[in-house]
Amino acid sequence: MSMMTSMSLPGAEQLNPEQHEAVTAPEGPLLVLAGAGSGKTRVLTHRIAWLISGRNIEPWRIAGVTFTNKAAGEMRRRLELLIGPPSGAVLLHTFHALGARLLREYGSAIGLPRGFTILDDDDSESIIRSVLKTLGRTGDMPAEAVWSRISLAKSAGKTADEFGQDAGGPQDDLVSAVFSAYEQQKKLSASVDFDDLINLPTLLLTAHQPVSDAFHERVRHILVDEYQDTSPAQYRFLRALAGPSHSITCVGDPDQSIYRWRGADIRNILSFEEDFPDARTVTLERNYRSTGKILEAASALITRNLRRKPKKLWTEGPRGRPLAYHLAVDQEAEARFISDAVSKWLGEGANPGDFAVLYRTHAQSRALEEALVRSRIPYTVVGGVKFFARREVKDMLAYLRLLVNPADTVAFTRAIGAPPRGAGDQSVARIAGASSIAGRPIMEMAGDPETLSLLPARARTAISGFAGLIKKLGETVIERGWSEALAEAVEKSGYADWLVRQGGQEADDRLENLRELLNATRAAEDAGTTLEQYMEHAALLAGIDLLADSGAGLTMMTLHNAKGLEFPHVFIPGLEEGLLPHASSVADEEELEEERRLFYVGLTRARESVILTGARGRRTRERFSWTLPSRFLGELPPEIVANVDNPMSFPLPDDAPCDGVPPPERRYERTREETPYQYRERRHEPAHSRPGSPGGKLERRYERDEPDEEGRPRLGARVRHPKFGSGTVIQLSGAGAELMITVSFSRHGRKTLLAKIAHLEPE
Repeated sequence: MSMMTSMSLPGAEQLNPEQHEAVTAPEGPLLVLAGAGSGKTRVLTHRIAWLISGRNIEPWRIAGVTFTNKAAGEMRRRLELLIGPPSGAVLLHTFHALGARLLREYGSAIGLPRGFTILDDDDSESIIRSVLKTLGRTGDMPAEAVWSRISLAKSAGKTADEFGQDAGGPQDDLVSAVFSAYEQQKKLSASVDFDDLINLPTLLLTAHQPVSDAFHERVRHILVDEYQDTSPAQYRFLRALAGPSHSITCVGDPDQSIYRWRGADIRNILSFEEDFPDARTVTLERNYRSTGKILEAASALITRNLRRKPKKLWTEGPRGRPLAYHLAVDQEAEARFISDAVSKWLGEGANPGDFAVLYRTHAQSRALEEALVRSRIPYTVVGGVKFFARREVKDMLAYLRLLVNPADTVAFTRAIGAPPRGAGDQSVARIAGASSIAGRPIMEMAGDPETLSLLPARARTAISGFAGLIKKLGETVIERGWSEALAEAVEKSGYADWLVRQGGQEADDRLENLRELLNATRAAEDAGTTLEQYMEHAALLAGIDLLADSGAGLTMMTLHNAKGLEFPHVFIPGLEEGLLPHASSVADEEELEEERRLFYVGLTRARESVILTGARGRRTRERFSWTLPSRFLGELPPEIVANVDNPMSFPLPDDAPCDGVPPPERRYERTREETPYQYRERRHEPAHSRPGSPGGKLERRYERDEPDEEGRPRLGARVRHPKFGSGTVIQLSGAGAELMITVSFSRHGRKTLLAKIAHLEPE
């Protein structure tokens, strides 16, 4: 670099050649492909400093756009260290904060007063709930589900009219009607929601020339962080912000695009050069975080994806120790392996905060939490709640609490409202008050005709029915066991049906947590644990002081929440088909590539060690189900993956022998062009074999599923739903009356349905 360039660029000595090229690139459209750990925030802040100090651009003419306030704050802090007070004039905002600022300043052009109100999700759901009540449709679809559909449409840039034009069924028609009424209600109350903070500024800048001219006269340079995560609406907003000068710098990594489920569109970054033909592209491949072997593994994995831009991470640091892989018998043994390995490291002087366990789904945390508690390893659940403190888990355990203690007023209040059944707060309070006055258990009062006669008819029916259900569950405990009583509570209470009707990712996650709870209770009862003992165990796990979220312990989180973080040692459990990659992705190549990117993100969070684990099978309520190793394991270079049986062998030395992960034998069959492959294992066990034993002949293959003898659909089958239309069965869980079917619908995405009420028909 020239002396003049170095002198005019603050902190130039901190940059490697590629970073320097990106920072000092000419004004105009610039795409910086920043690999994991390659210093993207450094490039963004130094480019802003370069524009101010090297190009003499006034700081108020520069806007930096991020996804989170934390990222904006970090950029502001670093920029102040580089250039001092002038950094305060730079517009560093999240997408929504910048949109709100534009609306405050220019919103009058579209009839929006300066003092408009910004609605949060709860406010929006409240309006939608009111609209549903006005339309007389409160029982047709939960307000949360309607709002989720509306928000997803708005993040794609659709108006209410455009959504209505694309409506394709009774449910779409209802959402369309609510969408229109919701928008009208917001207009009357001079309010906007978070999606409006993106869409309305775009409208201002594209349809109102005076506003566009005024903004672009003042703001000349736009810099964007995490460009791969932008939605279609955010993409249009950024194009409008860039204006005719196209002076926009976008920093991102398509290999870390993992938020498709919430609206992110990887095409935004992949088509940057098409959108801006005069664009300049700089690739940052030097990694400052991970060892060479971790980067080799990550690069070998991600090159399997077709939707990406060529890039290969490298480091000048040590090659490091090999990746470790352990295959356990089941999820309990997998969790013990992880806790034992961490304990061994802690005994050698490591700190709990050096470790992270990154899983695909929140439900995986249950076994891990119990193992960590037994080993007295402090931990923090990030971006979630401890398993036994989760709402749906506490809701269902409240039913069991009433079986143990019929006088438990707190459990009664919780259980009778889960799901809502028509017993209002005042009616429940009357029952509780009568219980207190009479000195009798609340469950006894709930079944007392004289007490019930004082309540409104609807509440009387709801509470009487609830009391009858609890009595029936008590009989089930005696006849079939307490874990069966819990399963009956999930079904007979209507709780599972209630979650299914809500739809969306959150409802799916909560159903998955309930399935894991049922697995755990069956295993506990099989091991001789009494109901009273289990309730005490769950209560202690939910509130134990050792595991308070102080930030000082081992970190547990989903792979999605791990983005942007790093840890010395990373465990990634659940490397099995159906978990990672998730079962919902196997029928869609784009979703499968996103699952691979998710694993890639997990690998690149580690600085020193990666430990991968899986289970030979996982226990469900009905049986022990065999699993297959994840296809992603076979995509890692065998020369840098060591199979490990004993957690006491950690940490592995740098020169540990590696034998890789043997890829499963596969056979491919296809009967029709549109039929998705499904990965299938058949194990023919000898009469004496038990779950987890190595005996038996194993056959694995991809094959098409057809309905079984009982007529229920299988994986890969095409089905039709009266509301959601056509779809593909991608996951089955449970059996009999508890059979849950997950279907990927072509128009409505993934839905998990209770088979007995789903009304699915073969297509």
